[in-house]
Amino acid sequence: MRDAKAVKLVAAALSFVGRPAAASEVVDAFEGIDGLRGAQIIDALSSLVLDGRARMIPRGELIYYDPSPTRELR
Repeated sequence: MRDAKAVKLVAAALSFVGRPAAASEVVDAFEGIDGLRGAQIIDALSSLVLDGRARMIPRGELIYYDPSPTRELR
């Protein structure tokens, strides 16, 4: 079950950073903040990808938050 608070926090962080980030980088940055666990953060990242609000970039397993999901990444 996805945690709406975790999804919002992770989306806000990725949007603020403005560059692709490795999933492990996001977990390291947020684990423990407001009681978030690594599994919740990974679940939030997965939810963002499944919802089309973030994309996985295969090289290096980077996550890119895209506030306009219709734009294509190259």
